[in-house]
Amino acid sequence: MVIGFDPSGNADDVLEMAASLAAAMRAEMRGLFVEESALFDLAGLPFARAVPRGGRQSYPIDLSGMETALRRQAQACERALSSHAMRAHVAWSFGRSRGRLGEELGAAITGGDLVVINASGPGLEAGREALALARRAAERGMGAAIVAPRRRRVSGQVVVLDDGDEGALQALDLAARIAVERHEPLVVMVMAETAEEGGHIEQRARETLPADARPVFRHIVARGVSGAAHMLREMDPSLVVADLQGAVFGDDETAIRLMGAARAPVLLIRPAGS
Repeated sequence: MVIGFDPSGNADDVLEMAASLAAAMRAEMRGLFVEESALFDLAGLPFARAVPRGGRQSYPIDLSGMETALRRQAQACERALSSHAMRAHVAWSFGRSRGRLGEELGAAITGGDLVVINASGPGLEAGREALALARRAAERGMGAAIVAPRRRRVSGQVVVLDDGDEGALQALDLAARIAVERHEPLVVMVMAETAEEGGHIEQRARETLPADARPVFRHIVARGVSGAAHMLREMDPSLVVADLQGAVFGDDETAIRLMGAARAPVLLIRPAGS
């Protein structure tokens, strides 16, 4: 599980969610702190000044000062990663690189990895950038991608979207394992054009899920994205699991709308063999 850090902060929210998933999925947490090259370009300017977070008074900064500040921030991220990983009883490692976060994180991804993407920036652009990196990761042979907006709560319901595609079967299996590990209810959101189709999808899911999953099924019949968004807002999930290349999250605008409605981390599965 690859977790990217940059000087923008917001690491604790991402790490808390990542550690929980790593424990459920028996995955190692691998942190990568990226020193944004643009910061060094700015620090090299003769008039560059820095303003501390929460502070009012700026101060001059040069290349040496920037290197020192980023080194300290990287050390803080490493300590945070270590703390979350040890509490979750999962293995961890940490590294540093210099460049752009998206490019460096993409280069660190290898087949079978998961990537944790912090999409907590302002507006819709953060969601679009996160989805672009998730799809880029899938092209590199990833088994799954995690898109993690700033979480609103740490416990609730694990919701998995099932539209009847083959990729949804993997999402069901993973969501069930996570729900059991986290001791949270599992809700299967069935998306179908007709009630009959929804019944077939639910029956397939019941035959696929393990006996200890005890899922609750919620059907969205002929209501599409609007119905899914409304239901996600009502359910207030702790995590949403879906097929990255399925009919729902395969479209960026639809995916961004549902991510906003869920207000929770979204785990996007890349189907095996795709």
